[in-house]
Amino acid sequence: MGYVHDALKKAQQNRNGGDEFTIISERIQAQASRLPVQRLQTRKDILRDFYQIKERLHALQSLRGVRFFCFTSAHAGEGKTTTVAHVGYIWASSLFTPGFSSLAGPEARILLVDAHFNNPGLGAYFKLETDMGLADCLTQNLALEKAIKQTAIKNLFVLTAGAVRGNLSHQLSGSAFANILQELQLNFGVVLVDAPPVIAHPELIALSTHLKHFILVVRSEDTPSYAVKKSIDMLNELGRKPLGIVLNARRYHIPEKIYRRL
Repeated sequence: MGYVHDALKKAQQNRNGGDEFTIISERIQAQASRLPVQRLQTRKDILRDFYQIKERLHALQSLRGVRFFCFTSAHAGEGKTTTVAHVGYIWASSLFTPGFSSLAGPEARILLVDAHFNNPGLGAYFKLETDMGLADCLTQNLALEKAIKQTAIKNLFVLTAGAVRGNLSHQLSGSAFANILQELQLNFGVVLVDAPPVIAHPELIALSTHLKHFILVVRSEDTPSYAVKKSIDMLNELGRKPLGIVLNARRYHIPEKIYRRL
């Protein structure tokens, strides 16, 4: 059992219910690390864990009216961009199932936002141009409708990072970003934000000024336990206790089917 995994499982057991969740996956980052380029995966066995995340977030959306979900991590390379891309893909695809058939207009539109300006990656998953995006809206007053891009999946859209010019913490914490979020809320049912890592990224603190609901993505047996604890503590200090934790690239030392019964 990995030390990070054991710590998170213990934390989950001590929560005594509530909305918080832990998704444990051996597939998310492990699969992404084998790919020569960033691209969506459509195999059902790979998508299963992303579907679990989507279901937990959809429950929070339905019960608490949450529309904005912000994915972060302790450090780069832990699988949060992969998670955002695939959860968005599954969510948009599920809108055409019988249970969602009554949705129309903004409620049936999913938006992915790339706010990881130092290492943007969402556009690559959907083969989108990345020359205009969120940074241009913040610094150049570019209209959102010109920056938001339609993907090949119906009702799934992406706001890429755009052309970044310096540190954008001031713009993210100020009225410019607040106005953007208000406009997005009117035009999309769900917004998934790919945020920068918690540690050593001031843009994350700026984002937390307006975004409340964070999910922490952790790579099992790779991310040091102190980094996980520090990330959770920093989010708590900002008043942004993580809604959930995605523990990915989990290695099973016994068959997975047996492990899940323990």
